[in-house]
Order: sequence, then C-alpha cells, then structure tokens
Amino acid sequence: MINREWSAPPSIERSSPPPTRRRARWLVRFTVVWLAAALIFWAWYLAAIEFIAQFLYPFLWLGLVGLPVWRWRWPLARRLQGWRLPGFLKFMLLGYMMVLLEEVFAALVNHLAEGFSWPLFLQRIGQFWAFNLLGFTGYFVGWYLLARLLWPVLRARDLSPARAAAAISPLRPAHDLHLWPDPGASGAQPL
Repeated sequence: MINREWSAPPSIERSSPPPTRRRARWLVRFTVVWLAAALIFWAWYLAAIEFIAQFLYPFLWLGLVGLPVWRWRWPLARRLQGWRLPGFLKFMLLGYMMVLLEEVFAALVNHLAEGFSWPLFLQRIGQFWAFNLLGFTGYFVGWYLLARLLWPVLRARDLSPARAAAAISPLRPAHDLHLWPDPGASGAQPL
C-alpha cells in the first residue's frame, strides 16, 4: 500500500512531520512556484512579444501529460507495481513509452513553425522517434544500472530520494544536448 502523506497513528500525539518530509514538501512547493512563474513568463512572451510555436511545448506537455500523471499518480503506481514483467524490461518499456509520447509533442511544435501538413507531421514524428530509439537506449540502461547499483548505497547512507536525485542530477544535461538549436541550421529551429 502506498502512503499518500505522512501521518501519525491516532494513539500518538500529532507533531510536525519528520524533517525529511518537511524538506521534500518544501522542495515540491518551491518547484511548483518556479514552474508557474516560468509558464506565466512564457505565456506573456507568446501573447505580447512574439508567437513562437516551440514555446507551446511546455504548456502542451504539462497540461496534457504532466497534470494527468500527477493527478492519478497513486493508481498509476499501483498498476505499474502489479505488472508481471522483469524490472529491466519494465523500466525500458516505460522509459521508451514516455519519450516516444513526448516526441509527438516535440514534433508537433517544431512542425507548426513550418506550416502544418499531416504527411510532413508524421515524417517529423518518425524522425524524432528514430533519433530517440538510438539516443536514449544508453541513457535508460545507464539510469537503470545506476538505480540498481547506487540505490542500495544511498539507502544505507539514509539519503532521501530528493537528495539522491540531487546527487545524480549532474547527468541530466547530457539528455538536454539534443534540445539545443544548431546555429548553422536554416529554417525552423529545433526545440
């Protein structure tokens, strides 16, 4: 069973949550405020300064995927824990499913800058998927091995998942390299 929030049994006097839970809650709130400020800025920019289709990406991804996943995270977690697949296969399938879904949105916003046509849109999706099938295999295998090998060490040192993610986060920019525009490219810039 998954606990949604820390709570003391009724027989124990309620006090403030443990410090790690309080810090995690503060980190989530800070992240949500920071995200909201960024989205407000980009909404203002799109409306007042210049409309650039690529800036629609975070609104589409967060609104159509992020919020529903967050809203139904506990039922999703229970269903995913109930899958009868080996851990590595489950990790790879879920990773590829999210990346390939994400690339449909990335292809859409990149294609909107060219003028929309279904054949070209489907071609863009195919291009993005081909890149990600090759580009993310090492990334997913690396994260799986890192989680399997490093997580017991982090648990033994009593690190919270938030601290563990902060320790591993320097690896994140390697993924973001494919989002940088090519300065020599002409036409629509990639996201």
